[in-house]
Amino acid sequence: MFLLVCTCSLFLTGCINILEEVFLNRDGSGKYTITMDMSEMMSNPMMKGALQEAAEDAPEGTLPEKLEKDTVMYFTSMAKPGQLTAEDARLLKDVVMKMKMSESKNEMFITIDMPFKQIDDLAKIGAAMQKIQPEEGDEAAGGPLGGMGAMGSMASSEKQFELNKKTLVRLPVATQAQMMKEMFGEEQMEMAKMLFGSATHKTVYHLPGKVKKAKIAGAVVDGNTVTVSNGFIDILEGKAKFDGEIKFK
Repeated sequence: MFLLVCTCSLFLTGCINILEEVFLNRDGSGKYTITMDMSEMMSNPMMKGALQEAAEDAPEGTLPEKLEKDTVMYFTSMAKPGQLTAEDARLLKDVVMKMKMSESKNEMFITIDMPFKQIDDLAKIGAAMQKIQPEEGDEAAGGPLGGMGAMGSMASSEKQFELNKKTLVRLPVATQAQMMKEMFGEEQMEMAKMLFGSATHKTVYHLPGKVKKAKIAGAVVDGNTVTVSNGFIDILEGKAKFDGEIKFK
């Protein structure tokens, strides 16, 4: 079902919006979350047809008449033997992917939650996630995103953030543009621009104190939160700027 969703997302125009969130606590711990909203797919005739075909091909009783699914998958359970070290497993212990689909409500969300004890751990978590790859001959390897391992490209192995007392710094790395290139491949980038031209990417920073100043392009401050919105095309072309700093009380 996951591969079916990914396949359809590559062919349904403007059907995906990404919400990136950083939740920061006073002690430096927190959570980094990426949510892909593909709800438009559930009302699209092509998606309806794909779901109907899947239901017809599936063994009797394995798929409901109406698709209502709420699933949590741990990344450690997706790894093949030998892919993760003990340290990798520790970092990924609480990293999960949540998939919620409701045909009756026309909703579809895929969320990846990455809790961290310190924000520097995010780069290590991203590197560990990228180690989870399908083995040769695995059916998932032929999926449109290369199986679950490609979900690791949603998290960077580069250092993206620094926390200096009451200042959160986002470093100038081309993570988002690179993420899209890894997902779609260099040859499919032009098609991706056409398909997702109307899609959006929003970043919301949740700080442990009231924000004093945000030096990030397009930042909107509201109490303890900072919101930055970008169009998908600007990200794909590397024009969107994510780096800067946020000072909070």
